[in-house]
Amino acid sequence: MKASPLLNWATIESSLGTFRPASSGYTQAKRGFVTLSDGTMLFVKIGSDETTKKWIQKEIDVYQFLSAHNYTSIPKLLSINNESTGFALEYLGSTNNWEWETTWTNARLQATIDAMDALAGAAKDNLPESVLKIRMINELGNPWQMFANDLATQDRLRLKLEEANKHTLATEICNDTFLKQNFTFDLPQDTLVHYDIRRDNCAWNADTKQVKIIDWNWLQLGNRDIDRNALFVSVAASGFRLTPPFRNRLNKDALLWLTGAWFRASLAPIKSSTFETNSLRTYQLESAITAYELAAHL
Repeated sequence: MKASPLLNWATIESSLGTFRPASSGYTQAKRGFVTLSDGTMLFVKIGSDETTKKWIQKEIDVYQFLSAHNYTSIPKLLSINNESTGFALEYLGSTNNWEWETTWTNARLQATIDAMDALAGAAKDNLPESVLKIRMINELGNPWQMFANDLATQDRLRLKLEEANKHTLATEICNDTFLKQNFTFDLPQDTLVHYDIRRDNCAWNADTKQVKIIDWNWLQLGNRDIDRNALFVSVAASGFRLTPPFRNRLNKDALLWLTGAWFRASLAPIKSSTFETNSLRTYQLESAITAYELAAHL
């Protein structure tokens, strides 16, 4: 299928006076909505520094790669600036029947899993160089190791859990008996995965039963169970109750790996030069708690 010609970026630039920032996401990139002179609304994302520009260049590569492979669970890429540090996508909002974080149902979750399964089954030949070189996650390490090796770090995690009123959980995991278990994770890295899959990156159209997924700059060859279980955690944290067959697809190793990785991230110092914020640290802590609670019931 031949791609449609892209809109000239000058058209986007001439409409930036209408820019309205998006309310979600954790990035310093400029992201939000513009309205063209004919009334058409678009989503735009523009790099603000060298780091965000690098990630946007990769994300553009991913949109073009997935479009060329007829992957349907992405919004249409409509325009790219000359430096490939900014792009525009079709608008997916309530006015054209798209929902974001709210109203999860079994049908919506299944459609999202189907979209992730289609990605995992996509051909891996001719991957963009940026996908092969720019990796966000290394699944081979044991994210619990830093807690097992450092009592001060254990104490910081315990304090954070107690501040979140998770006193029982703090007692259960912040001790050598738990942390010095032989954590082994058999997590192959051989599948195309999104790796930033969460409820606010997934749009749903209840009329057409379609899913569209955004924020593709973390795409890499990685582990399917980590990707899928991260979505389960995000949806469960919103209050949605996972039922069979979804609970049957939970993977304890992946959930425990995610728990350790999110706990570790939640303790990292916030760098003013990055996208990191207190709200991101809170999200990471809450995700870790939900992942552990799901694993504990398996």
